Amino acid sequence: MKISAKLPQFGNETVLLIAAGQLGTAFYLVSNGELTKVASFELAKPKYSDHEGKFFRRGRGKIFAAGAVYEFDKQGMIKEFLRELEGQIKTLMSKYKVTASYLYAPAHLMRQIKARIAKILGDSYRMSFRGNYHNSHPFELLEMIGARKARRAIRRSVAPTNREVIKILRRG
Repeated sequence: MKISAKLPQFGNETVLLIAAGQLGTAFYLVSNGELTKVASFELAKPKYSDHEGKFFRRGRGKIFAAGAVYEFDKQGMIKEFLRELEGQIKTLMSKYKVTASYLYAPAHLMRQIKARIAKILGDSYRMSFRGNYHNSHPFELLEMIGARKARRAIRRSVAPTNREVIKILRRG
């Protein structure tokens, strides 16, 4: 789809936007004012069919409480997610000759994701944004890039603080 003129266009660059969520990721390719969703995946949370880990608390011949522990292996799911993410990124980086990449990921996964894909992205990595943007519209992702670039440009511009310098600049 065409990108609005108000959003970053990226000219001749081929940009990969990686919008990761808790258990899924969407990949967008941006080049010459065009945006395309090139891949995505979603891991399913495990469903329990029986009463695994069912327990009873008893005493004096009676049952006081009963319940079941329905916990999924969180670390195992994260490892599987990272493995799938790494494979998808390798494929996309080689297929589309990506020159820049931006990462959107939840704060609790950011460090693990960066460590896993740093070598794959290499010099193409530009910025990362913390948050779950998996289901966000890609234009929102581009707005965030534009806003951060604008903030960085303002921060780089030097404002004089000395009174004499300000006086000289006002005189022109």
